[in-house]
Amino acid sequence: RMIEDLARREANESREIEENGRRSEELGRTLANLRSGLAADEEGLAELGRRREEIGDELERARGELAECEERITELREESGRKTSRLSSLKEFEESYAWCNEGVKSLMTGGKDPGRQEISPEVFLGLVADHIQVPREYETAVEAVLGDKLQYVVVKSHNDGIRAIDYLKNAALGRGSFVPLEVRPHVSGGTDFEHLREAVPLIEKITVQENYRPIVNELLGDVLVIPDLVNGISLWRQNGFCGTFVTPEGDIISPSGILTGGSGNGGEKSLLRNRREIAELTAEVETLAEDLQKAQEGRKQTASLIAQWDEELLRIRSQIHLTELRINGLRKDVERFEGETRQVAERLKILEFNRENIRTEAAEARGKIAAHEREIKSL
Repeated sequence: RMIEDLARREANESREIEENGRRSEELGRTLANLRSGLAADEEGLAELGRRREEIGDELERARGELAECEERITELREESGRKTSRLSSLKEFEESYAWCNEGVKSLMTGGKDPGRQEISPEVFLGLVADHIQVPREYETAVEAVLGDKLQYVVVKSHNDGIRAIDYLKNAALGRGSFVPLEVRPHVSGGTDFEHLREAVPLIEKITVQENYRPIVNELLGDVLVIPDLVNGISLWRQNGFCGTFVTPEGDIISPSGILTGGSGNGGEKSLLRNRREIAELTAEVETLAEDLQKAQEGRKQTASLIAQWDEELLRIRSQIHLTELRINGLRKDVERFEGETRQVAERLKILEFNRENIRTEAAEARGKIAAHEREIKSL
């Protein structure tokens, strides 16, 4: 009976060992899956952290670029404002013919005198200055030679000039000089002399509209550019040339040998310089406008990029928060299943120990039975 009871107990222990073994295997598989998921989430969290740092760096760089762009836009606006203001002043001075005498100013701006017949500015073809382009280095020389001739009014014919002079007389508006398109060239002394080879004809250094070349030839045809007055005097003393010498600084030797020069009055207006400055400022203002537009487009793109980075950073932070919550849950699950696994392992040890004791007791009982059977047989 004891053996039978031990057999039943052993069967129960074996069954429970088998059940706990299956439970241990299930716990092992579950724990492996949990640990794998935890490792993946921890790696994902690390990657999200690195991505967050990268986005933070990109965002900081983009904000720095935006600040530089804002500063650049401010500088461009200030510079454009200054140059636009200067350009407007020069244009106003130019368009009002403020540099001309009252007679020419009245004619070119369509001036009216009550009770007298108006003369339309359309009969005029502009001033001599309107039809030449002078490089910077020869502006002073051309202005020195031409002087008031720069404001000579170009007309189609002598009749238009007579009408203009009559108008000035009747309106008491001053005097003016009028150059017809068909001017009669004077006899030039010629510049084809051996000793003048180093002197440069001034007209070769300027650009003239073709229709007005005869007028400019008449005004500057006998003008040679020389390095300085000393050189000019040396050339003047040699026979043959009866024209005008001028230095780049504006010092003049007339055909008769009269010297004109010195320093300009600070209050004088340089017509050619103003016109050149207008052209330069116009190009600069256009360039500044293009640069400003590009800077504003760059600012818009950078601001859009910052908004994208902010949105991406917000999404990454949300992912990091969710991943951290999931990792914390997984860690708790791992701890719980590890504890349960330990309990099952300990229970298995106890069951195996009990089953071994039962087997030992059964073996002892069978040994006693065998001994009793031998004793019975002997008896």
